[in-house]
Amino acid sequence: MKISIIVPVLNDLRVEHLLRSLTNQSLPKEEYEILVVDNSGNDKIKQIVARFQTQYLVETRPGSYNARNAGIAAASGEFLAFIDADCIADPDWLKELMIPFQDLQTGGVGGSIVKNAPKSWIEQGTRNLAEGQNGLQHIPFSPWPFIVTGNAAYRASIIRSLGGFDGTFTSGGDADMSWRVLHAGYDITIAP
Repeated sequence: MKISIIVPVLNDLRVEHLLRSLTNQSLPKEEYEILVVDNSGNDKIKQIVARFQTQYLVETRPGSYNARNAGIAAASGEFLAFIDADCIADPDWLKELMIPFQDLQTGGVGGSIVKNAPKSWIEQGTRNLAEGQNGLQHIPFSPWPFIVTGNAAYRASIIRSLGGFDGTFTSGGDADMSWRVLHAGYDITIAP
């Protein structure tokens, strides 16, 4: 089982902390590859990525979903894991995210998201939708459950058969992908 970890980044230097956590996963390094897709072409991001054993790609079309699609196109894994540049992955993150895929009906898996303390009341207000994700998300404008792409994985064959993410979305592409996976006849779930 090979896993491709895809990290979209836009001028976020915190990607260094993420990459450090990804290179220290409990799975053997031969089991996964890391692809950082830079949506800005920022030289500082390129320099950070060069210090780690990762692929560096530049996506000129704006938007994290276009960056994710560029990562999908370059990925060689049977599974595609997505994590945001401002995250830090637990050492067992990837291993735990793969467990539900033992069920062949599982098309997508989300993981828990634990936020750091907000710096202001404005930041707190923008976090409320995905705060402390530990289950499938349900929000008023989405009648189906979905997994958040800040911590998610899909079978590569399914996501490719669905044409990847809709690059016209600036937000909500994770809900759209979950809906398409569900309507293709697969399950989505949360890692233990």
